[in-house]
Amino acid sequence: RMQLEQRLGDGIRYGNMWAWFQPVVRVSDWSFVGMEALARWEIDPESWVAPNEFIPLAEELGLIDELGSVMLSQAIDGREAVVTACGEPCAVSINVSPVQVRSDRLFEELEELRVELGAVPPICLEMTEQHMIDDTEATRNRLHRVRSFGVQLAVDDFGTGFSSLAMLHQVPADLLKIDRELVSQVATPSGHAVLAAVIGVAQAYDLRTVAEGVETVAEALALRDMGVDHLQGYLFAPAEPIERVIERVSSGSWAWDVDPAALGVHDADD
Repeated sequence: RMQLEQRLGDGIRYGNMWAWFQPVVRVSDWSFVGMEALARWEIDPESWVAPNEFIPLAEELGLIDELGSVMLSQAIDGREAVVTACGEPCAVSINVSPVQVRSDRLFEELEELRVELGAVPPICLEMTEQHMIDDTEATRNRLHRVRSFGVQLAVDDFGTGFSSLAMLHQVPADLLKIDRELVSQVATPSGHAVLAAVIGVAQAYDLRTVAEGVETVAEALALRDMGVDHLQGYLFAPAEPIERVIERVSSGSWAWDVDPAALGVHDADD
């Protein structure tokens, strides 16, 4: 831990932090609609540190604003690279911590993006449901301020915390991301019922849904039939450097790692 603490600041400042991107797929035609930017720390060419190790550390050490700034910049650059190379519309989402939302730095950067990209920057900020309901009134005010910049908000990892219906009524969210923990139970009667309830609640609040951690064809088809809008997971592609995402999107053929026939796609070039 002491070694990580000593190296983390340098990693952020000197270019060892990278945004890798996991595609998000529309269930109606299994097409690319956007991607989530995920932080990766390269200590050396042979060694990487997992986000669940260094992100809490960055928060403790007061480095999360710097890390968030790097990730936001790389997320925007990645999104622009896809649009330029592929000519495809592309939204990009990025996780933010409550520490960032309480900081003026995030709002300064969002203002710069609004000036640079126009009134509606094509980005979405993700926060866990737990963080959205902590310090509810103050948090809600800050989230409304985020949306005033034309940025969308997603409730991340829904189903792993309180899953509060009151919270969905109170926060200004646009998307609800269904956690892998719920997705993996879709084949069980109880799991299917819970997912159906979550999807129904999202639709009642006019929230688009993204199911995370989709790993099997059975899960993908079941979620599609239940009315989920978008899917994300290893079934389609892992998080990868932006160059690989561009290769997939611009390939002109079936881009994903799953057999298209298994999803009912008979002509991979359609």
